Formats: sequence, structure tokens, C-alpha cells
Amino acid sequence: MRKSSSIMFWAVLLLIFSGQGTWAQQVKVYDLGHYKGGTWAEPRDINDSGVVVGYGDIPSGNTRPIGVPLHGPHAMQWFDLGTLGGDRTDSEVMCMAVADNGMIVGHSAISGNEIVHAFAYTPKSGMVDIGTLADLGPRYSGYNFSLAYGTNKAGTLIAGWSSSSFMGPDSLPVVWTP
Repeated sequence: MRKSSSIMFWAVLLLIFSGQGTWAQQVKVYDLGHYKGGTWAEPRDINDSGVVVGYGDIPSGNTRPIGVPLHGPHAMQWFDLGTLGGDRTDSEVMCMAVADNGMIVGHSAISGNEIVHAFAYTPKSGMVDIGTLADLGPRYSGYNFSLAYGTNKAGTLIAGWSSSSFMGPDSLPVVWTP
């Protein structure tokens, strides 16, 4: 009995410690690079299909919301989501989240380059300005900035904030339903 307990003990230890080594040996690392002609990229989110989104520079030097799929016919080919009419060179334009249905949310400069609005993007619709609290009427007059920070897996809810200035002290949390 004592000998079988000892064998069982060592067998369990072997399984515990060899399992961790096996898992670590199966990890795959991807070098995502950056947008073609750009010099840097920073990821912010990934969905269950392996689409990575974030922001980086493009050949013009402007910063853009960009993404890259890990799998499929366009694997490792970065895509530029475009803008809402403006261009910036700072980190205030980016993709922040991607739903499992492929919808991407973030924020981009609008015409004039100073004001940033939240967006929702799908390959079918392109980038769509999802608005600010100012769109709800006089009570929110001046709330003309908005940022989208996250979406649920289904892409049916988008969370973010709206404010009268970028990162202003009067920022209010918002949820959009596309």
C-alpha cells in the first residue's frame, strides 16, 4: 500500500509540472509589425476571431485607427479605418475595442482636426460618427467631444464618454446602441 501511494504521489507531481511546460511550449508569438509605410503601431484589443485593433502611423505621418487580422486571406495585412474628416498626429485617434461580430469602436478627429468623436466601424458601413451628448438637446449644450472605449462581444452596446473638452472635468459616461 505504501509503495502504491508513493508511486501515485510522484505520478501526480509529474502531471502537474509537465502540464505547465507543455502549455508554455504551445504558446505562439506573432510579430504584428506596423501599417505598411508606417513606423509604429499600438494594439488595444483583440476579438475571438483574432482581429487586433489599435492605432499607429501611416506613410503621411498622421495617426490612424488601424487593425490587423491574425488569420485568413488578409492575415498580417494592416488596414486603415480612415477618419471622420480630420487628421491628427497624436494618440487621440484610435480603435479601442472590437466585437466578435467585427464591429470596431474608437474615436477619430472630425473636420477641423481639434474635436474628436466616437465612431463605430464595420466593413459594410465604414466609419460612422456615433455622436455626442450635445446631440440630445440643449441640456448638453457644449458636450461636443466623445470617445468610445469598449463594446460587448455581440457589438450591441458601446461604452464611452462625452465632454465639453477633451478629457474635460465635466465628462459624463455614455452608452450607445448601434
